[in-house]
Formats: sequence, C-alpha cells, structure tokens
Amino acid sequence: MNNYFLIITPFLCLLILVYCYFRFSKGNNLKLEFSKTPPNNLDSLELSFLLKGFITDNDIVSLLICLANEGYINFIGNKIGNKENFTIIKVKEYKENNLVKKILMKKLFSEKNELELRDIKYKFNTTMYEIKKLVNDKHNKEMIFETKLKKYRFLINMLMIISVFAINIKIPIDSDFLKLFILILMNIVVLFIMRRDTQNNDRILLGIILLGVNIYLNKNLFININNYTILYIIELITIVINAIMYIKLPTRTKYGNEYLGKIIGFKLELERMNLNNITEDKNIYFYKMIPYAYVFGIFDKWINKGKKVIKKKPKWHITNEEFDLINFKRFVQTVLFKTMQAMLKEKSFTLVTYEKPNRIREMYED
Repeated sequence: MNNYFLIITPFLCLLILVYCYFRFSKGNNLKLEFSKTPPNNLDSLELSFLLKGFITDNDIVSLLICLANEGYINFIGNKIGNKENFTIIKVKEYKENNLVKKILMKKLFSEKNELELRDIKYKFNTTMYEIKKLVNDKHNKEMIFETKLKKYRFLINMLMIISVFAINIKIPIDSDFLKLFILILMNIVVLFIMRRDTQNNDRILLGIILLGVNIYLNKNLFININNYTILYIIELITIVINAIMYIKLPTRTKYGNEYLGKIIGFKLELERMNLNNITEDKNIYFYKMIPYAYVFGIFDKWINKGKKVIKKKPKWHITNEEFDLINFKRFVQTVLFKTMQAMLKEKSFTLVTYEKPNRIREMYED
C-alpha cells in the first residue's frame, strides 16, 4: 500500500496543479499596457504600493510633490550660508477623498500654515508609522497577491518531496545513510527550484543537474527495460511537468497583475520618453511626473531628460534665484530627504487611530 501511495504522488500533485491552474492561473497573465500617465490617476504612493506590495517612508514624502503639483502647498527655497533650506506653505485646505493626503495635510499644518524643518521635528514619526500601517494593510495586500494559493503551495511542495523520494526509493546504494543523504540533498535542490525568488537561469541549471543525477543514480533501470523502467520515466516526466507548472503559478491576483502590467508599462514609457514629443504643456507634465520618477528610482534619469527642454520652475517652487534644473534637482532632493529625516527624528509609540482606507479597494472596483 505504501509503495502504491509513493507511486501515485506525482500524479496527485499534477491533479492539484491542474486545479490551481484553472482556478488561479487561467486568464491571469501579465500584460504590459504602455501609457504616458499613471493608471487610473494613481498618486505616487498608491502606485508604489501596487508595484511592491508595501510602502516606505520615501513613498510617503513623495506625496509632498504631488500635493504641490495639485496646488495645495508651495515651497520657498532659501539658503543659510551654503546650506539649502526651505519653508513649506499651505496654499489651501485639502477637501478631496484621498485619506493619506488628508492625514499629511492635517498633521503638517495642525498649528500653522508656514512650516520650517524645526516645526516638523519630534511630532511626525507616529503619523508616518500610522500611514504605513494603514496602507500596508493585510486586506489591501490580499487584493494584489494570491494568498489563497498559500495552502496549495505547501501541499504541492510536500508532494514534490515525496515524489522525488518515491522514484529513487530503489536506488542500488549499499549504505542506507548515503541513500538518505542523497535523497535529502536532492529534495533541497527541488525546494530551491520551487522558491519564488530563484532566478529562471538558476532554476534551469539546478533542474538539469537534478535530472542528470536522478537518471545517473537509476541507470540500472535502463539496462534491462521492464515495467518499472517505463513507470520511472513516466514519473520523472510528470515531476518535471509539475515543477514547470508550479513555477508558473501566479503570485498576484488578476487585479494585481492587471495593475502591475499598467505600472510597468508606465515606468518603461517614462524611461524611454522624449519630452520633445509631448503635445501637452511640457513644464506641467515634467513636474507632475517627478514623484513617480522618484518612487520608481529613476529620478536622476527623469531630470536629465528635462535639461534641454524645461526652462521654467514650477509654480510651487518660490525662489529669487535664476532657474537652473540641476539646482532645482538638488532642491527637490533636499526637500524630500530633510523632510523625511525631520519626520522620523524622534521615535514615538503613541498611536493615532484613523478610519480604514478604502482608496485601494475603490481602485479595484472601478
């Protein structure tokens, strides 16, 4: 009975994978959609969350530039000696529905409408923590990542291990300890192949090694071909098919992949874009895309694209200095870095409770 159970495990694993394919994988393909504007008018923080599945402090402070582009705040640049400094000015009340932006505006300007860095220090860390807790919510992540597959992945992993053990159980090795060591080593290789973060080239190499070792250890089966030899070949082929199908199981939901394709397409469009081909106001478009370039990690590339095209500063950057894009780049970096540094200056564990966000859910229901 035990032998029969070991023999059928690869086929049982295949049945589960076929079920998972029709339930989770069918129609769940990543399709790139290129666009010069963010999908569904996402702001930089929402876009970063849908791309990575979590947000960081950098993503939060990028919203300051979004708010500036939307006309809610201005930045006055000023220098103290050789040090870049700035003042944040509230232009108008925030009355839209984006909860994170509402929290930022309310917390920043809770006492006055003009802020310097010393006004932000020691009171904002709790809010940064709460925003991350709010957006990095389990339910938000479940809308992007296929968490229902978790139990099936565990079961498939176990069946794959049993399958490898099953087809090698009759290896003619004198030492039982050596046989056990080889089987454990082979199963470790299987687990590495099936890990999500293993690169495809590494998977192929490990797969070839595992297949080669497996066939070599069972070479005696091919000397006198019999029914067990045929069964061994069928099981080996089934295990290979199982591994390929498992690797192709989606990590994201259909909605998650839909937005991932749009976001990657948007990022690639920004990277290869020629601003001279933009038909709308180049200055407005250039500055509007800055927070997205920042969270994508292509901020320097984006600024370089504007060197020969952008000749005016944005309305929200108030300074008496002659406009220079490189100086503006340094100013933006200073604003984002120093503001984040000031917000995180003092650790605090007094939590403020806000209502649950529904922005992520709304995006998927559009």
